[in-house]
Amino acid sequence: MLQAHRQAKVLIVDDESAIRRALRNTLHGMGFDVEDASSGEAALDLVREAEYDVVLMDINMPGIGGIRACREIRRSLPRLGILMLTVRDREEDKITALDAGADDYITKPFNIRELAARITRVKAIPVADGRQRDPHLDCGAAPQHISYGHLRALIFANNGPSRNKEKERGRKNSSDRKQGYI
Repeated sequence: MLQAHRQAKVLIVDDESAIRRALRNTLHGMGFDVEDASSGEAALDLVREAEYDVVLMDINMPGIGGIRACREIRRSLPRLGILMLTVRDREEDKITALDAGADDYITKPFNIRELAARITRVKAIPVADGRQRDPHLDCGAAPQHISYGHLRALIFANNGPSRNKEKERGRKNSSDRKQGYI
């Protein structure tokens, strides 16, 4: 399995306990240091108290939803990596999340190895001041800026259209589990 280059500290924010548990156990087994929160409010409290490399944030949560929590985290902690992890696969949702400050967007169901690679990549993205979030990672020279259109093209190329209606509703089949989908 894919191993984290340097142990990243990841905060999982999802109101579904089964998803949090599956992600926590799997990512921990891959070498990530993982904590979790069941709401946007709890996530905001945790990121103020502890230092994380990446936040995995669901959009659909009661109370402060993922988009609002993302905006608040981005405003107060601009160097913190934020990856939206959600069943919502509409273009408008992706654009809204990116406009709120998300660094990446992945839809459920997802492949765990892909998620681990995206966590590692988000952790290494240079921020506006040119410094990487994690100075121990060297991803080569990064562009000074990236156009919004190019960013959208990259996101859609990586996430593509949804696989089918059953998966959109969160139902998994055994072939998905064999391929590493959660």
